[in-house]
Amino acid sequence: MFRKILTSTITPTWLLVVVVACILALPRLYWMLQGNYNAIIWIFLVMMALPFLLLSKSGRTQIGFTKPSSWIRMVIAFCIGSIGAVLVYALGVALYGTTSPLNWYVAVKATIRQRGDMIAAVRANPALFLVFALPAMIFSPFGEELFFRGIFHEALAERFNKRVALFADAAAFGLTHIAHYGLVVQGGALTILFPSVIWWVLLMAATSLLFSFARAQAGTLWAAVLCHAGFNATMMWCIFFAL
Repeated sequence: MFRKILTSTITPTWLLVVVVACILALPRLYWMLQGNYNAIIWIFLVMMALPFLLLSKSGRTQIGFTKPSSWIRMVIAFCIGSIGAVLVYALGVALYGTTSPLNWYVAVKATIRQRGDMIAAVRANPALFLVFALPAMIFSPFGEELFFRGIFHEALAERFNKRVALFADAAAFGLTHIAHYGLVVQGGALTILFPSVIWWVLLMAATSLLFSFARAQAGTLWAAVLCHAGFNATMMWCIFFAL
């Protein structure tokens, strides 16, 4: 799976992947707390590059660089992700309403408004929605799926088993997304939004399992990417038009 130079010099390689996950998570958390959202794109670009830097050609095939078993399942994967985003939205509204910052979508909406009143502009001209939705459908779906459902999952599956890998990458995915919701700086102090942060981590872990399901059904990692893109596109729609 990994390039020979890595397997011959670094043992165990699954631990290398866990360390890389931590290294990627720390600047992501720092930049989000600082409000430097554009810098997060660099994390996703690094994630996209890792399969080519760390893996052999056969390793990339192993993590899912393959053609789908059915193109219909690719469309279904996108729809599954979209439904997942609606369910997360519905639960947030049911628990916290449409204005409370404890609602994770409301919190994301607030970070968007920090960069200007783009939401009002999009509502006035819905065609602009694609300007904001497309980056969300490209960078994090490709970066996170190639890393979490790809490298991270397969490295742990090789060392342990697929079930352990499934729940480990879901847990890592959920915890990583604390960078986007759950930790805030208030009055110069770091504050945890408890207990809503627990819901958020669990929901992101569940979403990870959804992406894994899409990958397994279509037999390719690209289904997980499409499922993730569907989730992000619908999440953005909910933020821009439903809240």
